[in-house]
Amino acid sequence: MNIQDMLREELRLTIIVTLNEVPGQSAYEGLLQEAIARYHNQFPTRAELQTELIWLRDAGLLTIAEHPQPGRVSYTATLTARGEATATGRLKTAGVRRPNA
Repeated sequence: MNIQDMLREELRLTIIVTLNEVPGQSAYEGLLQEAIARYHNQFPTRAELQTELIWLRDAGLLTIAEHPQPGRVSYTATLTARGEATATGRLKTAGVRRPNA
């Protein structure tokens, strides 16, 4: 596994762990971006964050609500039961780093 794959797996875990910690397990991408930077010391761009949100949605770990804005779309992500199980280490999901691994 190369370093870029490791960083993507770490960011995916960080996203679902962050969602697991917020009330309602749901947050818009701006809040996720700020929380990830502040509490996890990672600094994804909006495009990188959206790419990983889509990947996590396709893996069944979260759902996405799209909010069209002039010139772009913003997302609100909500953790699924599968996402919560992965975030807490009860379930191993390929492509997502395991907590405390």
